[in-house]
Amino acid sequence: MIISEDKLRRLIREQFLNEKDWGDTSSLGSGGSGSSGESYDKLFKKSEFKYAPTDDNSINSVDVNFRKIVSSIMNKLKEAGFDPVIGSGYRSPASQLEKIKKGYSKSKTIFGYHVALDEKGNKAARAVDLVDRKHGWSSTQEAFDFFEKLGEIANSSEFKDKITWGGNWKPKKKKIGNKVYTIGWDPAHIQTKEMSMKQSAEITKKGLEALKSKKSSGNSKEEKNKSWLTGKKKDNKSWFDVK
Repeated sequence: MIISEDKLRRLIREQFLNEKDWGDTSSLGSGGSGSSGESYDKLFKKSEFKYAPTDDNSINSVDVNFRKIVSSIMNKLKEAGFDPVIGSGYRSPASQLEKIKKGYSKSKTIFGYHVALDEKGNKAARAVDLVDRKHGWSSTQEAFDFFEKLGEIANSSEFKDKITWGGNWKPKKKKIGNKVYTIGWDPAHIQTKEMSMKQSAEITKKGLEALKSKKSSGNSKEEKNKSWLTGKKKDNKSWFDVK
């Protein structure tokens, strides 16, 4: 059974990310680097959020370069007998803000690697959460076997210089059933190392501006077409007045 991401996030907070067990992570941004993200969140105005696309967990919502890495990792997970899916890919600014308010996201940064566009305004997530289709983020041995394998792949020589794995952040021992896992607080998460979060935010800013411009241009054309259909100009005079 597949449950909503919000419900899964709540399970993480209640069952997995126990503050007493995992310590203080309040200083961590969504990149786990210790950056609060405030400096580049200020690049954006809340009024711009409406121009951003809605949430999308498809592979097509992932940044073109990062997409190749994600696909390769998912294929390796399949070869190992798992059924990987993107549990969280691209997020809209409004969606990320809501997650922060509800406590589903430990990051206080809106414009992290999940909330990312390219310069043309296309969805370009530079982070994804990978989970097993059946077990998701649950605190089960099956789910943690998946995360353990994801970490093994992410930390391999093939990928360790290309991505960061959230399971490396503040690792702790956690016993589930008869097995002990040493794993960090965000084991589903992988993100690119190709650019900093600030660089990602700056590109996203350009993407939002492109979408805003496209929307404004569309509205202008619509108004012009409407005026021709009604026979009225902006000054309310007819286009067909003859002097």
